[in-house]
Amino acid sequence: MPREIIWYIFLLLKQKKATVQYLYHKPDKYGDWLTEDTDVPRFPLKLSGLSDISKETFLIIVTGYDYARAEQLCNYFEPDLVCFAIQSGKQFNNTTLNLKAHKSLIEELDALTIDIDCYGGDCGESQLSKIIEEYIPSHNLILASLGPKQSAVALFRLAMQYPEIALCYAPSKKINMQYSFGCGESFRGPVIP
Repeated sequence: MPREIIWYIFLLLKQKKATVQYLYHKPDKYGDWLTEDTDVPRFPLKLSGLSDISKETFLIIVTGYDYARAEQLCNYFEPDLVCFAIQSGKQFNNTTLNLKAHKSLIEELDALTIDIDCYGGDCGESQLSKIIEEYIPSHNLILASLGPKQSAVALFRLAMQYPEIALCYAPSKKINMQYSFGCGESFRGPVIP
């Protein structure tokens, strides 16, 4: 399910004051490729933040293995500063493969990097919150979720705390329907604690 749809569902349920939990079944294994032909990034309605023309743009990308989508976001927004939040942990050789996939873009942009654990209890919210608190006074913040689906939960929570930040989604025109297989470990938690 695209993160954009996840965010809309969360927003509608929050407006109804519903108590909502997520349940995520991690795939058992992955295929060769995920997406191709990245489309123009989009801001979801009511989650597009409040920008200040006097501030520079800071793009924070929770990364996955999809280099083309991260590159599209950077090219489209031409941010003054970029941070790659890289999933930590040993699952699927994450630390090595994720960093390797984005290494040239990180170097080209002289981007910041942080480790994030989207499978942890807060879906990576605490790691992201630290960098948001540091840069929100001086920058317009755009946050994108391209990594584990739970990062969409963390970004939604942060958008509820900081209405000035913008969430964005980079859709793809072609998706590999055979990208993931089986059910691995399951994760459950509240959307809004």
